[in-house]
Amino acid sequence: MLELRLPPNGMGAKLSYFTTSLTFIGGLSAGFGLLYAFIGIRRTIDRQLNLVFGLFALAYAGWTIAARAGYLASDVDGLVAAGRATAVFASLGYLLLVWFVAVYADVRPRLPAYAVGGSFAVIGLASLALPDELLVPTAFEVSTTTLPWGETVQTLDTPGATLLPVVFATQLAFLIYVVWATVLLSRRGRQRSAVPVSYT
Repeated sequence: MLELRLPPNGMGAKLSYFTTSLTFIGGLSAGFGLLYAFIGIRRTIDRQLNLVFGLFALAYAGWTIAARAGYLASDVDGLVAAGRATAVFASLGYLLLVWFVAVYADVRPRLPAYAVGGSFAVIGLASLALPDELLVPTAFEVSTTTLPWGETVQTLDTPGATLLPVVFATQLAFLIYVVWATVLLSRRGRQRSAVPVSYT
């Protein structure tokens, strides 16, 4: 069972700390994304690396804002729409992150990067085109939950969507690719460069 949390209508200011944090993170990511994209456009040194990182940061900002919209949704339809947007931005972010690792670590051959990135692209397109029940879980039961710090949220208990195993398998392939890139960097004597790659 997949659990999604949706705040009830009329919730007080307690949730504002959480949603404000998401807005701040999204804005900060968007700022860094625009900055690095501009650097990539203006400078020839590490142009591809800067552009990919800038676009990844913008995708992460979109994911954060879409997730915030999901928490503030007032009905199931709004939550499903936010889930679609979240899936699109997450898929785009993963695709760009794969390419960032490939460029940063100079991983050769590039075929695994194409395969993993292409899988995320397919997932992103599927989240736009396929019916809700195939990618975004639909509501099964609604209950009210009070969190330890007093914040009250609505909990939607939902069955897993049909395509979720494909998403998890692609994320596992991404993890394996990152481990492979980290090992390659370490074997080349670039242990310091391997550290940020391992954090992805």
